[in-house]
Amino acid sequence: MSFDKKFVIPNDVIVTEHGDSCSTFLFEPLERGYGVTVGNALRRVLLSSMCGYAVQAIRVPGVNNEFGVIEGVKEDVMNIILNLKKVRLVKTKGNIDSEKVSISLSNDCVDGKFINSYLSNFKIVNEDLIICHSSPSLNIMIDLYIGYGRGYEGATEHNQIFENDVIAIDSIYSPIKNVSFDVSSARVGKKVDYDSLSFTVTTDGTVSPMDVIVKSSKILSDLFALFNEDKFLSNSEVSYLDIDDLKLKKVLSLNISDLVRSGELSSRAYNCLVGGGVHTVKDLVSLDEGTLKSLKNVGKKTLNEISTFLKNNQLSLKMSLSSINTSI
Repeated sequence: MSFDKKFVIPNDVIVTEHGDSCSTFLFEPLERGYGVTVGNALRRVLLSSMCGYAVQAIRVPGVNNEFGVIEGVKEDVMNIILNLKKVRLVKTKGNIDSEKVSISLSNDCVDGKFINSYLSNFKIVNEDLIICHSSPSLNIMIDLYIGYGRGYEGATEHNQIFENDVIAIDSIYSPIKNVSFDVSSARVGKKVDYDSLSFTVTTDGTVSPMDVIVKSSKILSDLFALFNEDKFLSNSEVSYLDIDDLKLKKVLSLNISDLVRSGELSSRAYNCLVGGGVHTVKDLVSLDEGTLKSLKNVGKKTLNEISTFLKNNQLSLKMSLSSINTSI
């Protein structure tokens, strides 16, 4: 099918305002109505689908719920949790997506800068954020659990991952603070009924606006690429798809946290694997037995759990995946 009339699209995206955490992009000219179409699509993806790091849980000795208090600390546990939700983190080491860190409360003001002195793999960007006030003579350590995710996860989604004495908290992973766009008229030749899209993105400073614009547009382009005529299958073609390969790809794409939620692995096994950089089932089956045994805190019980899971799903360590397309 050919189009008699030329479809107008922009040649470039113009950055009209540039900053580390706030930038404005101009996208013109667009066919009439496409300003809202493109603006809404990008905005929805940016607000819902960007990934980042956040505090997932906290352990306080002698306190097993968010309504407790810590003797010698001005704020109660609930207020401490509310402050921890505001912590914005960047990763400083390439292969690590989680960290458990023990922090002493023996400081008059526990803020982001103070916590940074304990972190090995991450850095808190908003160093001035105050978490709590405590007595310098206080001799108590609290544990923070940092993890990776997309968008927002409630505390109930973390409950099955951590042990009973750990308090799971809501996690805001998204680095996006605000997205807005404005559509006005643009001129092409003598015609003035084209759209001009001005798009402003504000982040929390952990990523640049340009980075998240690129990521969100790639998500959309990957989705729409499926509507290429080479991707369409008839019912008869679908029936020839290898069902076993489809099931295998689905299992391989699971996160280790998914296995904890389904009861296939314990929280202890989760901590051992994720602490060793194993985040998906695909990561797990790529290991050999020696590497698995060398992970910190992996004992006989954990090995038996993992072995049972692999056997139940027709998987094995050091498994060859060359026969199927395992891209996730």
